[in-house]
Amino acid sequence: VLDMASRELAAVRQKLADLDERVQNQIKRLLRDPELRKILRYPNATMSGEHYVLPVAVNHRHKLQGVVHRTSATGDTVFIEPAGIAHVSAERSVVKSEEEREVRRVLRRLTAEVAKVARPLTNAIDEFHSTYPRMKLGVSAGVRMRNIATEYRNAPIAIDALRPQRSAIAPLGTSSAAVRTQANPSSSPIWVRPKPFR
Repeated sequence: VLDMASRELAAVRQKLADLDERVQNQIKRLLRDPELRKILRYPNATMSGEHYVLPVAVNHRHKLQGVVHRTSATGDTVFIEPAGIAHVSAERSVVKSEEEREVRRVLRRLTAEVAKVARPLTNAIDEFHSTYPRMKLGVSAGVRMRNIATEYRNAPIAIDALRPQRSAIAPLGTSSAAVRTQANPSSSPIWVRPKPFR
């Protein structure tokens, strides 16, 4: 989730960045201490969960005050969070929890907004998936695509004209007036006028 998702999320992440910078500065200051470097397995800090720790040789673990978070598989190295940054790490954990809560709130809000358009969007996607292959096939075959909206703007008239029409058949000697009287106008909009007998 991007910082711009909400002002609250951006503010919380700025706090995290500031705390991380404070921790990094203290770690760098400790690593510049020549006496401390003598007890480290390697001159770099690492992460143990959400905590910055230093890899201290196990036989020198009492020379660095702090919290032991874990031990190496061989048991030769202990990873200690220096006491000077422990309180900053605790504050960072609190702010990290605030970030996670804000991310969940943003995701719930976005989910609710998507739910409002989910059904119409799904229908539109389904319609596209069913129509596009036929349209693509028609284009590849050189078929001219028709603009249905334009051609059938007067849809009721066009549809009525496409209905099957039944001709009124007049028996011999029947006048055209009788034909009109006997035929059902509702079922046959088009009338056939019989030619007069000669």
